[in-house]
Amino acid sequence: MKKISRILPVLCLMLFAPAGAFALFDINLYGGIPFSGQYADSNQKMFSNNSAWGLSAHLNSKFYGVLQLGLGGFYQNSTATYKVGEYWWDGDFNVDRNMLGFEAYAQLDIPVLPFGLYVKANTAAWSKIKGDVSSHTDNFKRHGVGGGLLITLIPIPQLMRVQLFFEVDREFGKEDGQKVKQSNFFIGLRADF
Repeated sequence: MKKISRILPVLCLMLFAPAGAFALFDINLYGGIPFSGQYADSNQKMFSNNSAWGLSAHLNSKFYGVLQLGLGGFYQNSTATYKVGEYWWDGDFNVDRNMLGFEAYAQLDIPVLPFGLYVKANTAAWSKIKGDVSSHTDNFKRHGVGGGLLITLIPIPQLMRVQLFFEVDREFGKEDGQKVKQSNFFIGLRADF
């Protein structure tokens, strides 16, 4: 957490360096599935009824013509069912999670190719977890890292670009004093303006 809070201001300052980004900002809408997860301090594992969706927006800057950096915010909602024990009769519980926070990404764009690669990191400034038994709100206790592939669908030079992206990310943090891990697979659309 301390490392992320130190890196975000530096990335923020880098965005204002003189550069000619293709897109001043981008908007992303995505959906997908959490495909694995666990409360690390117990044997509770995610097993079914999982879904996630979200949106994000970034202010962008480009360096050396191929490296694009973005800083912005995101909102994400995910639902998951966790199995309590090893056997089906041990029971399960549902968790609905909403997160709002900050996100930074670095994207490699090679002009002659119709795709790009990116990595990202985020931290949830606010997260609300609502479960079958209890609900609570946390601040700066959930973080994530990920990477993906962007494929250009509609290129309108110097005006707009629409891209399809595939992403895998890993979230980690604490909920109710327990360590939590969750992996997600997302498919989404990005519009650059």
